[in-house]
Amino acid sequence: MNEKQEPERIKIGQWPFRIQYPQKENQNRVMLLIHGHLGNENAMWVLAKPLPKDYYLLAPRAPLKMGENQFSWHEIASQWPKIKTYQDLAEQLITRVDHWIEEQNLDTDQFDIMGFSQGAVMAMRWHFFSPKGLEK
Repeated sequence: MNEKQEPERIKIGQWPFRIQYPQKENQNRVMLLIHGHLGNENAMWVLAKPLPKDYYLLAPRAPLKMGENQFSWHEIASQWPKIKTYQDLAEQLITRVDHWIEEQNLDTDQFDIMGFSQGAVMAMRWHFFSPKGLEK
């Protein structure tokens, strides 16, 4: 149990994440907070304030650097990228989250996900095409 107010900085498979631990012991609920274009692993925490305190909250940083503290899940072009782009990114993210869940010995095979902008597209892609169980 970690009662820190500030989410901790960690790396999972070389990707920066921020994590906030549940305020209650013996919790296994996990929620991903996925930022949008030009965001970073710090962007979603303002939306996390009303969330239940019994979650592990994980916020990844998108892999593509666009500027100072600005990241994206894909290049911006005149057309949206093909769904395969999101599929590949979602699979990379799933692999990292699964690895972290195993390291933590959490007894869960489902988690919740919340996204904004590109992060919402990532969440929708994950929800519709992933065998990994999503609760909400």
